[in-house]
Amino acid sequence: MSTPGKEVKNDGMNGEDDIIGGQVRGEGQNIRKEMEGRGIEENLDCGLTPELEKEWDSMAVRMDAFHSYFREEFSYIYINADGRFHTQGLSLSSFLRKAQGLSHHLDMHHKIEEIHIFPILAKKMPQFKVGVRESGEHLKSHKLIHEGLENYDSFLSTSLRNPSSYNPTVLRAIMDSFKDVLFKHLDEEVKDLRGESMRAAGWTLEEFRRIVI
Repeated sequence: MSTPGKEVKNDGMNGEDDIIGGQVRGEGQNIRKEMEGRGIEENLDCGLTPELEKEWDSMAVRMDAFHSYFREEFSYIYINADGRFHTQGLSLSSFLRKAQGLSHHLDMHHKIEEIHIFPILAKKMPQFKVGVRESGEHLKSHKLIHEGLENYDSFLSTSLRNPSSYNPTVLRAIMDSFKDVLFKHLDEEVKDLRGESMRAAGWTLEEFRRIVI
């Protein structure tokens, strides 16, 4: 509303401001659409929302649940190898069969990864490459772990056939031979599956959602 007695001068700035404002808003919408098309669905001012961050990290969380179980299994066998299993009501043969579970679980887990998961991740993350001539760090770790597990399985089988040959010091030495590579691999694989690593590798949220673990 104009003030009585005064002429309101329209220098065209209001219209120009509207045009510029519209252009800025339009450009912002275009940028947002482009980001969403690339799967970068984030708050431009505050980064990822807590919900999206949780979703991006969900694969790592699920994988770490498996890995935590393997760590616990390994530690249980190592600690109880000296005969403490007797205090839990286990015989030597029961303990040895329980110990065989670690090898079985790791073998099954790694086969699933190498057949169903690594080939997908390898499309954008070279550390997951699988193949005869070329392989990523995680497959190399699998091979080193299984070299140790072969000795581990052989020892357990021999001890089951001939219980008097069982030696806890030997079992622990065999486990020590692949402990470092196993635990390092369990940590690094989860780290590579965290949302930050997946986004850095170029995965879009839509692509990420199609990967099933």
